[in-house]
Amino acid sequence: MFIQLGTSYINLRYVVEIRERAHEPGKDNVSVILQDGSSRSGFMTDGALMAIGEQLIPAQSGYEAYREYEDTFGDEVLPATLEWKPVVAFIYNPDSSILVPITAEDGRLDRFAVRLPNGKVYTSHETFFESVDEYRTDLAKELKKANAKSA
Repeated sequence: MFIQLGTSYINLRYVVEIRERAHEPGKDNVSVILQDGSSRSGFMTDGALMAIGEQLIPAQSGYEAYREYEDTFGDEVLPATLEWKPVVAFIYNPDSSILVPITAEDGRLDRFAVRLPNGKVYTSHETFFESVDEYRTDLAKELKKANAKSA
């Protein structure tokens, strides 16, 4: 796996340590120490830094994800059926208590609900439901709140 450091790419296999440091916008924010003792400085996005510590776990069949959108549905109504897509893998991050789903169509999801093979559902907000129906009821309540605020 390679990491991007500014305009260069470095093979992660040869990296011993990555040191973050305070930086001004647009300036170098990390120093990378390589196995040969040399170091390189550059800029890495927060997302790239987080991804280094994450692990991908292949998903077993039966897991599905629903992509929640920012501001849910605006003034619209809740769709008659939620579009659940098969999960191909999960991202494990040691700083989180839930697994983040990856679907073939949408890639990594930031706001989501995951339906487990036993029918239970958990969300990116770390909310847990006994069924899809219970989750839909909660989504409908959130939509009603959002529509009331915008009225």
